[in-house]
Amino acid sequence: MADTTTMAETPDPPPPAEGPAEHPRRRWPLTVLVIVLLALLAGGVALGVRYSSRVRQAQAKLDDAVELMAEAEDALVEIDAVVRSEITSALETRAASALETRPDTLEAVKEANALLTEALPDLPDEDVPLAEALLDGAEAREQMLTEAEVILEANVKASGAVGPARDAWTAVGEAEQLSQDAVKEYNKHTEAGVKQSTALTDQAIARLTAARSLLETATATFPQADMAAFVTYLDDRIALLQTSKKIDSTWLAGKVEEANAMLDAYNKQEAALIEQAKQLPESPTAVVAAAYETAAGEATENYYAARDAAEAADERIRTLTALSEQTD
Repeated sequence: MADTTTMAETPDPPPPAEGPAEHPRRRWPLTVLVIVLLALLAGGVALGVRYSSRVRQAQAKLDDAVELMAEAEDALVEIDAVVRSEITSALETRAASALETRPDTLEAVKEANALLTEALPDLPDEDVPLAEALLDGAEAREQMLTEAEVILEANVKASGAVGPARDAWTAVGEAEQLSQDAVKEYNKHTEAGVKQSTALTDQAIARLTAARSLLETATATFPQADMAAFVTYLDDRIALLQTSKKIDSTWLAGKVEEANAMLDAYNKQEAALIEQAKQLPESPTAVVAAAYETAAGEATENYYAARDAAEAADERIRTLTALSEQTD
């Protein structure tokens, strides 16, 4: 049976190489004040016992506040590291753990904040600058931890979604290659070639079906990451491949002219699908990244403003501590 009609071999644009969605801002590590704070504790915060009972009570509150901040610092540093991390599937467990420790850490910092506020009016003048710096640091940390709740929740969701989203796009790329290989086999116009075309098409459908399931998993994990456009594309691609299989079976049944007639419609649908693919977002992981920015962007800006304030307060604490040591 002579036959010169072929399936179109114009390939779809291949999925771009995927990297993990990244946090919009990455900064230097938060300075750990534990050593300085513990030194203050060891020295009684450079305060004597020569004052009145009211002053001593204020000094005790200052000591307690310093201890609370020192105890909270390690957890805060870990939370800060998670906030600054790239969004990868490996981050999910770590972000969940940081989210779990955040309330107790925030409570400790709030308590330190309250103690410092209560202590300040009754402290001697020489101790006020350090107490004010400590209060500024506590207030900044409280703000950081408050904003971190939204960020960490988004981290957990996005890191849980980014792996399935990436794997789905990889599966789509594999399916596209399989479907193009199927076209080449069909265009050999041999019984063996058409049968191989059907086998390859089945594999492509399986990969697209797996990709669809992965996208549904990503959306279930991170509902703000809307994969509807990709799911629609995959449904249309699977439907087209089912049509390809019908063409194969028609050809194998000896109905070559009918198969050729079906090919004209197939090639037009294929061209339309290529245009549809061009309208898709860059990739599923790009959708996850955009959803993350929407969910956590404002909180992130507020977090970093508080973080800058904490850094400034920490520098004042180090300077005042150094001056106190020189004076002693």
